[in-house]
Formats: sequence, structure tokens, C-alpha cells
Amino acid sequence: MPTTCYPKFVLSGLLTFAQVFMGYLVQVTAALLSLAFFDLGWSFELASPLALIALVPPPYLLAWLARRSSERGDFRFADRAERLLKVWPTLGQLAAVALFGWCEAISARAGWEPALTAWPGYAIFVGIAPFVVLEALAIDARARLTEAAGAGVRRARSFQLRLFLSALVPFGLYIAISSVVEWNETVRVNVEEVGLFGALFSVALIGLFLLILPTLLRHTWETREFAPGGLRQLFEDVARRAGFRCRGIYLWGTGGQMANAAIVGFTPRTRVVLFTDALIARLRPNELAAVFAHEIGHAKRHHHAIFLSFGGVLVLGAGVLSEVSGLDSGATLLAVYGAAFASWYVTFGYLSRRFELEADLECLEILGDADSLIDALEEISGGMHAREKTTWRHFSTKDRVEFLERVQQEPGVATRLRRRLRSFARVGYTAFAALLILVAVDLVRSFEEDRVVAFLRLGDYARAQERMDPTEDEGLIGVLDRVLDLPVSERTPDVLEAQGLEALHGGHEGEAGAWALLAWLRGRHELRPVLDTLEAPEAERARRLDELPKPWRAAFDERSDAP
Repeated sequence: MPTTCYPKFVLSGLLTFAQVFMGYLVQVTAALLSLAFFDLGWSFELASPLALIALVPPPYLLAWLARRSSERGDFRFADRAERLLKVWPTLGQLAAVALFGWCEAISARAGWEPALTAWPGYAIFVGIAPFVVLEALAIDARARLTEAAGAGVRRARSFQLRLFLSALVPFGLYIAISSVVEWNETVRVNVEEVGLFGALFSVALIGLFLLILPTLLRHTWETREFAPGGLRQLFEDVARRAGFRCRGIYLWGTGGQMANAAIVGFTPRTRVVLFTDALIARLRPNELAAVFAHEIGHAKRHHHAIFLSFGGVLVLGAGVLSEVSGLDSGATLLAVYGAAFASWYVTFGYLSRRFELEADLECLEILGDADSLIDALEEISGGMHAREKTTWRHFSTKDRVEFLERVQQEPGVATRLRRRLRSFARVGYTAFAALLILVAVDLVRSFEEDRVVAFLRLGDYARAQERMDPTEDEGLIGVLDRVLDLPVSERTPDVLEAQGLEALHGGHEGEAGAWALLAWLRGRHELRPVLDTLEAPEAERARRLDELPKPWRAAFDERSDAP
């Protein structure tokens, strides 16, 4: 009787957060996934956790090498050093877990299990503590690399730390809520074991975060609402022309570090519009109006909803694939969800670049011409080299300007792009709806069986027995009759295991397996190999005996020696 693996919903949540919150979320998600090495036993402990100190100097060394190389004109090496500096915290986290025995040290000294496939509690944050420290150091090193000493370094460091914090806060709230649930054993076990409850819990958490996202970012970042008149009046005029409504329009203080704008939120009553200080300083009013119209284009075309639908397809598809394959080992789950994360990365980038073009088209329709947007793009690109650079989420400024110029000469170009993106949206929505129905049906069908497992874990044997199928669980029902005859004080895992050993000594393997299952569900996790051995063919048992606890190994040896 397998149990539902709640950590699948945790992994699903990670993928969803990674596409909703940008900034440092990819790095945070990668750091969390590194804990899977501890889950899978792939930690080699080549050095003491004290060796983590050796991970501290490299960020500053890499920043120094990048600066010196740039001063010498070796821009290629400087670029490589900066790239390595950016990923160093993630690499350091991986080294801490896989090579330095960080998670083992936490488990041995504090009794916490910073495992990705365990209940998501505070131990997970302790598990990624090396990443958090190294990221803060890397932020400081990058600020010192890109800015002159003094106020410039402080502004750059403060801005990046706020961005980093905005990536950590969603996970912090997620862990906090999960930790509260963990205190109530009945609720926690039902969320863990009953697939329908686990799914509803995850959906509720994700919905909560989507709802509070605008408020969360507005208070994590340095923002203030535009005063009446001036630019605020300009933005409100553009919003009225586009039929766009929002909760407020805010100035985002970045210390001059970022020239950008964004609309955050999914409904008119919750979403907010953000313009960075650097963008306001660099662009003229007509160019700012064009940038706002572009951002409105994202909202009008429901780009975030399409992103979520494709993310949902990958998450639900990964879950269905792992279920259909029948391979539910930690390595399989990591491989499946790792592939889903990689697919999300590729899909998000592909769609994002084309959604930027569609938002440009919306700007063209709202304002009537593309001149102001083209001027804004050219101003923000910051030089010929940057103008021709395509990123993960954006086509190059050169490509976007050429696209707008081509659209004005040949309107059919815009029609073809929109038709293609509508097809993508339909595919995403349809596939997501189909998978959602498939998963929902499966969760409803397994509801009663999952509830039985939950009752068995909670020791509520009478209610579990009431819900069992007599034709499929006859042996287990018989064992439960005997359990219910025991005083409540004797229904302990030790007694259940002892009964299983007695049954095995007597040659009753089915009964022994039922007792061992009950003990395992009540917390004797070391009995999992016993269950696997009892279910294995006779020819395979010999090679499994070394994995068994000593009393069970002795009982199997006794049976094999019997005439």
C-alpha cells in the first residue's frame, strides 16, 4: 500500500514560483534542488563542513580578476570571471552538500533533516544557508566590481540585496506556513498522504502568493507612489486610452542600477505598475508613455496566464509521467522534475522573447506610432554591443526595432505573429485543462485509499478498517482485528514490529508484511527494506538481506536454513 509523496507538490511549487518571481529565483530554486544530493545519499563528505570557509574568498578573487582583466583589455576573460562570480553561490551550495557534508553535519548535531523530499520545514533554510551567505558575498563583490567606492557601492549592494530578499521571502512564507501545519499531526499527515488534500494545499499556497505578490514586492523593494500631476497624470492618460486599470503606479528606487518597468499582479484590484528611478531619469515623457503602453500590452494579452498554463503543463506532466512509469524513487523524481525545470527554462525564454514583440505591437496600437518606443529602446540598450545582444527573455534592441519598422511597412507580419501566439496560448490552456482534469480524476479515485493510509499513519485503525476493501486487503484487515484487540497503550511501533517478527518466525510472510507495514507507517522507516524484501521474488531476496535490520535479517536467515 504505497503512500502519496507530498514532496512532489513541493517540487511543483518550486517550478511555479520560479516562473512567477524572477530575479534570483532560478538560483534559489537550484540551491534548493541541491538538497536532493542529501536525499539520494550522493554526499561524499570529502572534507569537513569547516572547509566551507574556503568558499568565502573566491567571490572577491573573481571580482578582482574581472576588474584587472578588463583594465588590461582582456574582456573575454573578464566576462568569464563575471559569469563564474554569478553562479559561484550555487556551485558553492552544491559543494557544501555533495562534498563537505553540510547536511550530514546538521542532521548529526541538530537532529534536523534538511531533505528536499521531507516535509518542508525550517531545516530546508538551514540546508541552503551556505548559498544565502555566498550570494550575499557575491552581491557585495559585484557591487565593488561595477561601482566606484562609497555611495555607489552601497546603492548597488542595497538594490541587489533587496532583489535577493524578494526571492527568499516567498520560500520563507511557504516554509513558515508548512511549519505551522507540521505542528498539527492530523493535518500534516492528511496533506502528506491524501493526494487530493496535498494538491488543494499546494494550490491554496500558490494562489495566496499570487494574490499577495504585488504587496510583497512593493514592501520588499524600495517603492513609493507617484505624486499627483506630472508623470502620474501622463501614465493615467495612457491607462485610460488603453482601458487599463490598476491599484497604483509606483516609483521603484534602485539607486540608478536598473532601467526597467513592470506590471505585477493578475487582477485590476491587486496589480501595481513599477517604474525604476533609472528609467525615469533616462527617458523623456513620450518615451515613458511608450514603455507603459508596452507593459499594458503584456497585461492585455494575458502573458502571465499563458506562462502559468505552460508551467502547469510541465509540472502536472512531470507528475503524471512519474506516476505512469511506476518509478517513484528519489533519483527518478529528481530526474523527472529536473527535466521539467529545464523544459520550463527553454519554454519560458522562447515565449518571453515573442511576448515582448507582441507587447511592442500593443504599444503601437495604443499610441498610434512606434517612434517613441523605438527611441526608448535605443536609449535603454546602452551602446552598439548591447543593442545587438539577445538575452534569455528579450530579443536584441536591433531585432525589435527592425520588427517594428517592418510591421509599419507590412501589417501582415503582426497578424502572423499574433496568430502564432494565439495558437501557443490555445495549446497551453487546452493541455493544462486536460492534465488538470486527468490529475483531478486520479486524485478523486485514490481518495479513499489515501485516507486509509492516513488513518493507519495516525494509528486510527478502526476508521482505516472501515474504509478497506475486504476483497483486496483481507490479510491486513485480519491483522487490524488483532491490533484492535490490543490495549491502546500497546499499539506502539515496537509492539507492531515484534508481532511481525513473530509471524515471520512462524512462516507467515503475508502476516509479517502486514505488521511491518503498520510499524513502518507509524514511524519505523528502517523497515522499508523489509517490505521490499517480502515483496521480492525468492531468487532476489539473498542480495537484499544485508539491507535489513539485524532482527529481520536473522529471521530470514533462520527461515532459509530451515529444512
